[in-house]
Amino acid sequence: MMSASAMPAQFDNDEFLETHLPGRSAANAALRRRIRELNSPRVDSLVRVVLIRGESGAGKTYLADILAAHREWMVTRNTGASLAAESPLSTFHESKYQKILIPSFPDTLIESELFGYEAGAFTDAKTAKPGLLGGKNAPEYRDILLDEIADASRPMQAKLLTLLDTGEFRPVGGREFRRTEARLLLATNRDLESMIRAGDFREDLFWRMSQLTIDVPPLRNQREDIPDIARHIEASLRRDIEEAPGVLERTLSEAEIEWAQHHHWPGNVRELRDAIRIHVFENGARTLAEIVTQMEARMHAGTRRAVISRQVSVRLGAVLKGEQDAPASLDDLLKEFAADVRQALVDWYDATEPTPEVLQRLFPGVKPSSVRSKISEWRGA
Repeated sequence: MMSASAMPAQFDNDEFLETHLPGRSAANAALRRRIRELNSPRVDSLVRVVLIRGESGAGKTYLADILAAHREWMVTRNTGASLAAESPLSTFHESKYQKILIPSFPDTLIESELFGYEAGAFTDAKTAKPGLLGGKNAPEYRDILLDEIADASRPMQAKLLTLLDTGEFRPVGGREFRRTEARLLLATNRDLESMIRAGDFREDLFWRMSQLTIDVPPLRNQREDIPDIARHIEASLRRDIEEAPGVLERTLSEAEIEWAQHHHWPGNVRELRDAIRIHVFENGARTLAEIVTQMEARMHAGTRRAVISRQVSVRLGAVLKGEQDAPASLDDLLKEFAADVRQALVDWYDATEPTPEVLQRLFPGVKPSSVRSKISEWRGA
């Protein structure tokens, strides 16, 4: 399969993706070209599954929405009935795209929804019902998103393997296999390779579904794109509330955009979108920095306690199981966790490469040079 960077020049111009997936970086341009490749006429009919990977909040579901909507835009454009590229994504989806969040449903319900069922398959199945993959009198969905695919049970994984291998499925309670033309979009933020080693995910399914992959970068690796992304989010939110009085007066300032470019964004694009949504609805009563600081304070308070509690439980549990030596004292146990915090700070510093201005804002009582010196000391420890 041709890589995104090696694609021919005719894939370079696409007003739909320029509108819905803005950004000037080479990484973002490669992402747009990857989508164009997967939806191109010469490749589209050959693609049965696309795996979308990325951190939590990085925008995997949104990318799946774009992949499906762009496919419809390509189809309508080729028939001469193309909608405006700036139209909302839902305009392109209509009845051609569906989503299933795997952890939200038991296997039986996922099977019924995806494969359909025959009359008499279970107690309440009075009549046959087609699934999303197709069947008699069923809508012809072109794309189906299975979100959080890593949470699929082993039996469900086996059924998906058959589907990806053959393009065929069998309705619940049915005897005959049916063929589907739908493309599956599978999204996850989990480390599937580690799950395979732990025996929690089928290796044969992983290889079958990972032949065509889109890796969504975290927002901290797209700093060059943050101004475009932020403005796009703000414009989309404003379209949704354009008739609400008194809401559309204040936009994000250049200073707020610059601040956003230097922020770490642990919650990725989702966190940025949530913060801008609050900013829009409050009509700029608080700055973006104030909103994000308060959001993260609430998030970190609960997360920090949960993480520390889990670490303490694991450490003491390992002692009771004889897997680790017991700490000599409570003070020694505290020192262990202090060492973990120091290493986490080193990792954060290396990942974000903060400027002196950012360090001054984070640690106002310490000179930036002192912070850098301490990080260097801990890195060598």
